Amino acid sequence: MITAEIILDIRRKAKNGYPVKIRVYCTKEKIHKYVKTGIYQNGKKLKLDYNVAKITTESEERVNYCNEFAMSLNDSLEVMINGIPKEKELEVFLLQKRIEELQKESGLGLIEFLETIVEEKKSKGMSTDMYRHTKNQILNYIGSGNDVRLNALDYEWLNGFIHFKKVTGKGKGGVAQYLTTIRAVYKEAQRRKSLGIKKDNPFLGLIKKPKKRKQLPYKIEHIKALKEFTPKLGTTKRAVYIMQRNIDIFLFQLAIGGHDYIEIANLRWSNITDRISFQRLKNDHREDGGETINNMLSEFSLSIIEKYGNKDSEQVFDFIPDPLVDRNRYNNYNKVVGKSLGRISDALNIPRIKTKSTRYIFRSFAGEIGVSDIVVMQIQGHRPDGETYNYQGYLSNDVIDREHKRVLDLFF
Repeated sequence: MITAEIILDIRRKAKNGYPVKIRVYCTKEKIHKYVKTGIYQNGKKLKLDYNVAKITTESEERVNYCNEFAMSLNDSLEVMINGIPKEKELEVFLLQKRIEELQKESGLGLIEFLETIVEEKKSKGMSTDMYRHTKNQILNYIGSGNDVRLNALDYEWLNGFIHFKKVTGKGKGGVAQYLTTIRAVYKEAQRRKSLGIKKDNPFLGLIKKPKKRKQLPYKIEHIKALKEFTPKLGTTKRAVYIMQRNIDIFLFQLAIGGHDYIEIANLRWSNITDRISFQRLKNDHREDGGETINNMLSEFSLSIIEKYGNKDSEQVFDFIPDPLVDRNRYNNYNKVVGKSLGRISDALNIPRIKTKSTRYIFRSFAGEIGVSDIVVMQIQGHRPDGETYNYQGYLSNDVIDREHKRVLDLFF
């Protein structure tokens, strides 16, 4: 149901006074929007004059019209702004609404098409993890065995899904990740004309931008302190070895450019020469696998490979469960390492480090000493966006290594 109220907006005064607006509210979507009237008043209380009375009468007529045809908030706003459509316009409008309703009741299901996408990606050897996780979350929302038509996806359904996830928990991914995956499926369906998917974007405004940047909690001395860590008396030799290994691998992550723990777990000897070269595992859903990282190996990095690498195994650090073989076992191991790093941080009285902290640390300190964004992006495997970067080739190893060493000199 749509309601409307004439108000005087005293939050900001214009040259002509305070603006008179129509506050339109939708009881179904539980949000309101404002419509300008072009009327201004100088006082801070709404004065009922001829113009306000006229707007009030028009608004009541338009609200009744919107409710008669059970219009959405967006459709109602058009009527509140432009007025009630004339006979031919009304006929076109009603036909459009009828087409939309028929679309919602027909066409391919989201789960059905999502499963098609998963099979297509499997055949190309691409990752399907996020698609499968998203499918499970959708089924939790609509019920196992059910489906929702792709043409029925709208603001209301998506907003309901967001609310459901916030109430019941985010699962293996954040809400934004699930929405991004659903959007990818939706857009892929739109590209296939034979499916007859409506041409709109119901995701506008729903996928939130990243949070504001925070002050870096780590200092150079915090990272250096890790190399001086001494366990408590009475700690077993095995426990001491594992803690030291966790510290060494953390510093190795930092030394090769600030890469995630999963990339260390996924390293193969084929990735190691006099340099380290790989594509980030998180990008294996892309057909091209994302940017190729080709970074220098410092003396420290080589010493860690020599110390913990197993040359009898395809996997370099085979004490870490292989994420390509058993992702759940890897995730559980990663949590254990994270807790260990947390306890080590507490013992050193430094901000808690995590297995994902190195990316943040490398990137932030590189910026502190003036390393260019394009260099850091190449070191960390980010693909720059924008027309100008279409003319930017890979930087040479000499350039990349020189700047890479500048960052490492801060810590090693």
